[in-house]
Order: sequence, then C-alpha cells, then structure tokens
Amino acid sequence: MITKLHTWLQVVSYRLRLAIRTHLWKAGIKRRFVLFGPKLDRRICQKLFDDLSFEARKVLLKKNRPQPAREIPVFLHIPKTGGISVGQLFEANLPITNWYNTNERPANAYHSDQFICGVNNPQLDIIQGHFDIRLLEILDRPHKAFTFLRDPVERAVSFFYYLKRYQNDMFFLSEDQKIDDVFSSESACFFENFQTRFLCGKPTEELTVEDLETAKKNLDKHFSFVGTTETLQEDIKELGQLFDFSKFSLQVLNANNIRPAVRELSENTRRLITEKNLFDIQLYDYAVSRR
Repeated sequence: MITKLHTWLQVVSYRLRLAIRTHLWKAGIKRRFVLFGPKLDRRICQKLFDDLSFEARKVLLKKNRPQPAREIPVFLHIPKTGGISVGQLFEANLPITNWYNTNERPANAYHSDQFICGVNNPQLDIIQGHFDIRLLEILDRPHKAFTFLRDPVERAVSFFYYLKRYQNDMFFLSEDQKIDDVFSSESACFFENFQTRFLCGKPTEELTVEDLETAKKNLDKHFSFVGTTETLQEDIKELGQLFDFSKFSLQVLNANNIRPAVRELSENTRRLITEKNLFDIQLYDYAVSRR
C-alpha cells in the first residue's frame, strides 16, 4: 500500500513539475530552482520522466492508452549525414522541452524498461538520436521514421576529420594519425559500412551480404522518408510537408570546412576507404534509386 501511494505521488509530482518547468522554460527562465529540481535543461520532459521509478513510468504509460492518432517524428540520425542541420527544422516547429534523445546502441538491443518506457512516454513530440534500427522494434505508438544517408567515402572522411578536431572519450586520434590507420584500429567499425550498421542493427559485429539486404529492406519497411546529405535543401522542404510544419529553415551546421576534400587524398587512401565501405556504397545507391 505504501509503495502504491508513493508511486502515485511520483506521478502527480511529475505532472506538476513538468507543467511548471515547461512554462518557466517558455518564459525564458532557465536558472536553478529549489522547488522544481536542477537547472532547467532543454529536454525537460525526458529528464523528469527518466528520474521516475519504473513503476511510476508504467502507470503513466498505462493511463494514457490508447495512444493518440498523431504520428510523431522518429529521426534515426547517422553521424555526419547533416542531421544537426535537419534538427533545426524540428526545433523551429516542435517544443524542445518534449524531445527524447539517445545515442546508445547496446549490444543486446533496446528491450529494457529504460528504453521501452522512455520512447513510449506519451508527452514526447519527437524521438531522435544516434540509435540504430532496433529501437523501432519497441515503439508502441504511431510514428513516422526518417533518416539521411551520405556518400560513404565523404561520410568517412568527414567523420575522421571531425574527430580529429573534436576529441572525446570514445575516440582519441593523435595529431599525426592518418585516416588509413583507423581501419586497423579498435574504432574500425565506425568507419567501415557505418550506415549499413545503423540500418541492420549490428553496431560492431562483422557484416555479411545478408546484413546489407536487411538494411535495404528496413529502409523500405520502416521509413516514411529517406533523404541524402547531397540533396539536403530540397529534402528539408519535403520533410516539412510530411509533418505539416509551418516553418522551413535550413542552416548547415557542424560542417568542417577546413578538412581536405576527398579528391585531395591520395589514390591509395581513396581506394582503401572505398574497399572498406562497399556495403554502404550499395546501400546509398539503393536509397538514391528508390527516390
């Protein structure tokens, strides 16, 4: 009885704090408040929901069924395909407080309370992040998924020089390290057929021809829209029409204009990158042909 009461108090508190903090954010007040939790961040809905016990989350999900007919956007964002620029379209049309974001790609898929409850929170207006296709398996609500692909050689080169410029804990590239070196390193999977990995659900394992075919089938089966970095301007307009948005704006963000162009790399380097991304090249060609 005490546990049940505690769960319901959590639910009431969540709804109250969510309403108050959302209004504070919209009013431009983002500093720390003693009564309403830590400093207001952008994704208030996700942060407050994740802080609840699993029992409270399940109560909220159960009370809000059946799900509304509105189909929310689900953006599978493959790194260095223009996704941050695409995000500007959605930030201009949807409240940033009701976004769900995850960059995790667990080896054992997304079938856990953490993800199942998180993505099915009825307050969400959009789900986006560097997750892979397996996340769509646990979505129990109306949605329209979309993604962007990029010329595989361009993507690999862009990703390498981005990581050289912005070091992080997952990747450490020394100043004298060359792009050829990554294919014999522990990080090789992030440069070899990376787009196929996202779309077949095998983040790090060795890929087969069957995985490529699975990725192609997933494009057809699960996505309402597949764009390319090379056609970003026109794709933004089509995306806006798909979700009935009123604002269409595009800023090219997170672009690295100081990296060498692919044509400036040695012939051996270009050949190596191509050989390591043959599945991605076929996947990209398939996506372009289906447009």
